[in-house]
Amino acid sequence: MSDRTDHGSMHRADFVTGLVLLAFSVAVVVLSLQMSRLEHRGINPLSAPGVVPGLLGGVIGLFSLILLGRAIRNRGYRLGIRSDSAAAFVRSPAASRITVTVAWCLIYAWGLVGRIDYTAATFIFVLGFVLIFELGFPDERPSSVRRRVVVALIEAVLVAGLVSAVFRYLFLVSLP
Repeated sequence: MSDRTDHGSMHRADFVTGLVLLAFSVAVVVLSLQMSRLEHRGINPLSAPGVVPGLLGGVIGLFSLILLGRAIRNRGYRLGIRSDSAAAFVRSPAASRITVTVAWCLIYAWGLVGRIDYTAATFIFVLGFVLIFELGFPDERPSSVRRRVVVALIEAVLVAGLVSAVFRYLFLVSLP
């Protein structure tokens, strides 16, 4: 594969990523504008719940436009999608990983959060995610299954505990 081909695929990836991030940022801004501003409680408008997500959505939108502009300038919009390349992608390990990631995130968001304690839901999510990708999609690193499970348990405990503590005690957010 030539250097030019590598750059071309990167520009195409930047183009697609820019489109996805732009759509995401628009959705975040729209949803943050729909959040209650709590005027009826006399709360400062800058402390409304939608301010930070709206600002983050705006920043993501700005950077996605920059990414899109750069990709368009480098002709990244020429995706070169053909039926054989699309079929190959659908059967690829990358597509499997994307599908598993989206499914697992939806299980976490719709199936766990709000139904069980947030810390427990996050623990299950992180543990499951790490184990799925460590054991279900093994790479070339030689390590025992037992070691991978122990490391996954440690990571899940740390992430669930730290994320819960930061939201509860630093950001003063009451968790579901």
